[in-house]
Amino acid sequence: IAGGPSGRLWVVSPEGVTLASLATPAGTFLNDVWVAPDGAAYFTDSNQPRIWRVAQGTGGVWQASLWLDASGVIPVVLPGFNLGGIVATPNGRFLMVAQGTTGRLWRIDLTTKEAVQVDLGATSVVNADGIVLRGHTLWVVQNFARQISELRLDGDWASGKLVSVTATPAPARAGRRPWRL
Repeated sequence: IAGGPSGRLWVVSPEGVTLASLATPAGTFLNDVWVAPDGAAYFTDSNQPRIWRVAQGTGGVWQASLWLDASGVIPVVLPGFNLGGIVATPNGRFLMVAQGTTGRLWRIDLTTKEAVQVDLGATSVVNADGIVLRGHTLWVVQNFARQISELRLDGDWASGKLVSVTATPAPARAGRRPWRL
């Protein structure tokens, strides 16, 4: 579980038992998480273009470590939202992460840790937060823009084209029913 501005991470069993409560340095804003097939979890940092990894270490003890600081490649935006949504490609080779303030999408190689900007042409995914990937179709929730963009990514997830944009309603106010998917 990502702890947002608290900088904390929690590991919880499928039964809801807290297995670990871990801290990262001050100034970390842990936003989204993806769990790898090997059980390691990767967390985005909205304050910096960094990815944290949580896995079991020696003796089965859960440990949080800075897996990637991509600030040499991904521009740091302050103030702003750096990395948000995170998913892995179906083949398990890449992580796909969104950078909300710049509207960019990044592909990160899980083996080499190389970060490459995905070519979206003139399309921007500004305000990107949560993302969902099914095959080569990526949905990007653009929270403050109140829309969901559907993108079709190419065979190596290096470029993509906008398929559609779906507007989402404003948040419910008192006395109004919230919308449902």
